[in-house]
Amino acid sequence: MSTIQTIISDLEYGRSQLLKAVEGLSQREMTHLPIYDDWTIKDVLAHVIGWDERVIKTLPLMLAHRASEIPDVEVDAYNRQSVEAWRHKSLGEVMMAIKATHRRIVQILSELDDIEIDMRRERYGRVITIRSYVVDVMMEHERTHALEIEQWRQTLKQKIEPKTLERSLVQRQAEFWLALEGLEEADLLDKSASGEWSVKDVTSHLADWEDLTLQAARHIYDLSLPEAPLLGSSFDEINEIILNRRAGAAWPVERKRLRAIQLELEEFVGQLTPGDFALRGPYPWPNDQGTLAELIIQTIEHYDDHLPDLLRWRSQKLSERPASRPWLPWVADDDATGLLKKEFEAAQKRAGSVWNIVRVMSLNPPGMQASMRLYSSLMHRATKMLGRAEREMIAVVVSQINHCHY
Repeated sequence: MSTIQTIISDLEYGRSQLLKAVEGLSQREMTHLPIYDDWTIKDVLAHVIGWDERVIKTLPLMLAHRASEIPDVEVDAYNRQSVEAWRHKSLGEVMMAIKATHRRIVQILSELDDIEIDMRRERYGRVITIRSYVVDVMMEHERTHALEIEQWRQTLKQKIEPKTLERSLVQRQAEFWLALEGLEEADLLDKSASGEWSVKDVTSHLADWEDLTLQAARHIYDLSLPEAPLLGSSFDEINEIILNRRAGAAWPVERKRLRAIQLELEEFVGQLTPGDFALRGPYPWPNDQGTLAELIIQTIEHYDDHLPDLLRWRSQKLSERPASRPWLPWVADDDATGLLKKEFEAAQKRAGSVWNIVRVMSLNPPGMQASMRLYSSLMHRATKMLGRAEREMIAVVVSQINHCHY
């Protein structure tokens, strides 16, 4: 039979393998992506802490020959309770706790002798030992979770879709610029656009973060390149530094700077191979690291954080302006007859509304029909080389470059 020292060595190896299984994962991977059901990696670790805490309470009872006082537990309910206890704690707190509870267990075991580890104790008519009831169960439990996490990580690699990431990045960048269309410079500098930030502040913020992201991505891709600088100890501190150092910059300068960085990032992402997206390294914010794919995903989601505010601001500012009249005369919807009425009805069915780009062709119904047929033949069909989504994305990007709403 193995000695106390061997048992402790085995337990420490098991815990080290569990922690090694989560090593290098990003905070998002550990706290937002489910590994099974609704549990994240953080939840799995909280679950392990819960069982560690039960072991810490169980061992003294067994050593005092009071095994019959070890309370029964309904496993599913206890698991839920353990996870919920750490739900609102930080990942850092969970990582500290899972090491601390393990140290406490090792400390208790290190004070035992080889006889005590296999001493027979009775609990509800069943003979148990510390080895069988605690140690063996702990080691099997941790082996199981370490293996599950390793398998899950392999699944994550297989789910990476480089082309989808590349398209999503370009699309979010285009959506950002479209959200600014029609705004005047006074609207762009107003500090109430997004909380206490102006549109210019948001643009500067995105430009600096995207620049840091690009530096981090290049280092992950090529370790000979320097890491991205860590500007502060928290997101709030970094954001404040960015805001202050760009406070005096002019809007045209910041607009041009963001667009240049966007193009650099697009070019970098476009030259990556599928395998490159699985490379891991440090991120340009505190205490985090992960894959290139995760870094790009978080860049895409950064736009999602700001777009709702910008779209609300644009809608508000445009609604405050006097109603404008079209430069070109057109036929009102209710006055349409014949071919024009048919085309208006088709537009309503196709897009939910007769948009002005259609109305301006209303004086020439045959021309409108030909134009719409050309549009449909280009946009409403898919080929092996170019699907509907890709066609729409090309249209969005071209419109943005041409500063055109359509």
